[in-house]
Amino acid sequence: MSALRLIRRLARRLGLAKRLPPQPAAFDSVWYRRQAGRTANPWHHYLATGWRAGFAPSPLFDSQRYLRLYPDVARAGIEPLTHYLTDGWREGRSPHALFDAAWYAAQRAAIRIDPLTDYLREGWQAGCSPHPLIDVAFLRSQDKVAPTRSDLEAYLDVGWQAGRDPHPYFSLAHYRQSNPDLCPPEVEPLSHYAGGAYRNAVSTHPDFDAAFYRRTYLSTRRDPPDPLADFVVSGWILERRPRADAPPDWRETVFARLFRGRYSP
Repeated sequence: MSALRLIRRLARRLGLAKRLPPQPAAFDSVWYRRQAGRTANPWHHYLATGWRAGFAPSPLFDSQRYLRLYPDVARAGIEPLTHYLTDGWREGRSPHALFDAAWYAAQRAAIRIDPLTDYLREGWQAGCSPHPLIDVAFLRSQDKVAPTRSDLEAYLDVGWQAGRDPHPYFSLAHYRQSNPDLCPPEVEPLSHYAGGAYRNAVSTHPDFDAAFYRRTYLSTRRDPPDPLADFVVSGWILERRPRADAPPDWRETVFARLFRGRYSP
């Protein structure tokens, strides 16, 4: 008898069957079945055994990363997605390397639920970005079709494999070519970068020198932030150059690249 059937049988006997939490918006059954195979109820399978096997409940929630980042949750033996949806988001915990809750919340007037669920229900349709290096308008300009799901889901599912760059200053091809030993072909590059590779000042685009930028502008910080995210969010406005050899009109170039088609200079 499978573990899931045994749990269901015990639950019925003890009158606990109705206590299983309902399937949340942050759980993607199609995504889950790709990892776990055919299951009668993917959500119940995840709760029973899937999360312990390291299966991700959604492309936007990295269970293994969550437990690795937060060992207190792992030691307590708590299922990570439910923990995030109930307590983790209030504690500022991160569901995915490419979902920056503070960045996302700054684009929404008021969020009464966890940011990830808000993004999946409404935020993506409002054009909100889940991460400083996910440029929604730039991504959609490459798709050339109206989106039917969140931009981050589409990028993580098929976009990166189709060569769609997530940001004007993050070239997938350049990142792979410049860092072949760090990022193998089967690994999605932006998650790899945002998940920690940025600490090595790796190159993301020919027009941005991460090593120069960090050395020049971020070296005095105890824990230097991602140099590219710093640059595209505020650095260029503060006149921090992207390269040592940047031409005199580099700010006009940056503006055109970041806001092409959205504003008139």
